[in-house]
Amino acid sequence: MPNVSREYLQTTSDDPDYFVIYKTYVDPAIYVIIIILGLTFNGTLLIMFLRHKEIRTTGNIMILNLTVCDLLNICINAPLHYSFHYYKNELNNVLLCRIITAVRQFFRCVSASSLLALSVQRYCATNPRVQYFNSRCRVASFVLVVWVFPLGVAVPPSVTWDFYRRMCSYYNKNNTTTRLVIILTAVLYCVVFPALVLGFNLLTARRLRHSAHAFPGETGHSIKSRRKRSAGVVTSLAVLYVISYVPYWVWCSFVYNYDVDRHSGVVLFTEYVFKYLLFADACFNPLTLYFTSITFKNMFRRYMCCS
Repeated sequence: MPNVSREYLQTTSDDPDYFVIYKTYVDPAIYVIIIILGLTFNGTLLIMFLRHKEIRTTGNIMILNLTVCDLLNICINAPLHYSFHYYKNELNNVLLCRIITAVRQFFRCVSASSLLALSVQRYCATNPRVQYFNSRCRVASFVLVVWVFPLGVAVPPSVTWDFYRRMCSYYNKNNTTTRLVIILTAVLYCVVFPALVLGFNLLTARRLRHSAHAFPGETGHSIKSRRKRSAGVVTSLAVLYVISYVPYWVWCSFVYNYDVDRHSGVVLFTEYVFKYLLFADACFNPLTLYFTSITFKNMFRRYMCCS
């Protein structure tokens, strides 16, 4: 197996002095904070699922799956991203570099796919045309797709030499294959996923409004309120996804397709802020459940605030 070249177009010495200080002290501290908060929030949520049978419903399985995805993203992808960003010149094996590239892409796509599956699940629960299918089998199919589909997104870039040599060897901004991979990935995260999530949420909201009218009096009001809260959870998660994922991939597409000075202070800080948002999404998801679900709010208070 050939060794990876240690030649880099960009070196730390080219960065401004104030940014070298930022990368040495501030950047690792922010990653540590994100990891601690992500482990605390999602770990507490996982404990709640394990200890409380009443929330382990078929409708909440995809929330549990999203929690597991966020935990793995925080535990594996965030440290891997940080170490690879600063110590990739220590990688002297192409196979190892391919694996790291694939793992990073895989966990990013798993989190995004989990949100899409949650939206589809909520839609199916309100659609009488698919309600006759066994709900557990349907949810099991969603979980399977969530963990299989990202392989198709993660593997091709990791086996495409023109792409992973930019990650592991040297930066080549004039490579057509690399540009194409980045553009297609950005379209997936910035257009396809948000459009599908938005579309299913709108269809779900429409069906919820129509179905609530079928129940008169207090029963209808209770069902309508409960379903609105359920839809609010998915909508809030979708909004946070857009805030967390879209800026980073728009930035990647812009930088790698135009002649942008990556040593500029504004460009450097923008890149780091967008990367923080990418991993902070794992911290935002449990907070969304806290602010949009009465059940989860009470449990979070019980476990985290001793209330």
